[in-house]
Amino acid sequence: MAGIAAGLVGLLVSVSAVLYLGITTILAWKLAAEGPETRRLLAVPLLPVFFQNVGIPLSVLGFALRQTELSAMGALIIVTGVMLTSDRSVSLHPAVETPLLGLAAFALAAVGLFNGIF
Repeated sequence: MAGIAAGLVGLLVSVSAVLYLGITTILAWKLAAEGPETRRLLAVPLLPVFFQNVGIPLSVLGFALRQTELSAMGALIIVTGVMLTSDRSVSLHPAVETPLLGLAAFALAAVGLFNGIF
């Protein structure tokens, strides 16, 4: 029973991390695909959402692997992204951001439940 639960929790955490890192890759690709003049204008507004989308999977993975340093590093990256947020900052579309946050929260809850039971 523990093996099946561990597999499901691992799958949930992996899917969450892959989706977040995929979004981060798309943001980095968008920044790289733009011309030099547009790149300078986009770099600062994209940084907060980039940092937040890197920090969330790092925190979830650190919690899943019981690595407090990785979780702390992810939390610091999230805080850096929040502190860099301004009125010019770009944000993800709510149709993308809401399911991603829900999946990350569900993965974090599943890891906590698994660690508490087993």
